[in-house]
Amino acid sequence: MKRLSKILRILATGSLTMLLQACYGVVMRMDDFDTTFLKAIDTNGEEIPELRISYQNKTYTSNWEVYGSTDEFGEIGIENQIYLDSNTNLKIEDIDGEKNHGDFVTKTFTHNDILNNTVEMIKK
Repeated sequence: MKRLSKILRILATGSLTMLLQACYGVVMRMDDFDTTFLKAIDTNGEEIPELRISYQNKTYTSNWEVYGSTDEFGEIGIENQIYLDSNTNLKIEDIDGEKNHGDFVTKTFTHNDILNNTVEMIKK
C-alpha cells in the first residue's frame, strides 16, 4: 500500500509540473539572447544616426519588420537570435534624407556580408 501511494504521489507531482509548464511556459535565461551592436558609417568613417533597421526571416515571411533606428553614434543593438540567423536578411535605409550627413542608398545584407559589425553606407 505504501509503495502504491508513493508511485501515485510521483505521478501526481510529475503531472502537475507538466501542467504548470504547459500553462506558463518554460523559464528562459535571458542572457542567452545576447546582443550584437552594428555601426553604420559613411565612406569617410563618420557615424550615421537615424537609419532605420528592418529584418526579414526568409523562412517564415517575405515581409520586412522594422527593428529600430541607429542612435546618435550610428549604432544599434540587435538580438543575436535575429542577427545571427542565416535565414534573416537585414536592411538599413535612410528615411530622413539629408538630415543625417546625406541621403544614403538602402543596403540589404546578412550578418555574413559585413566585417567587424560595421556597415558602410554610400551616398546617393
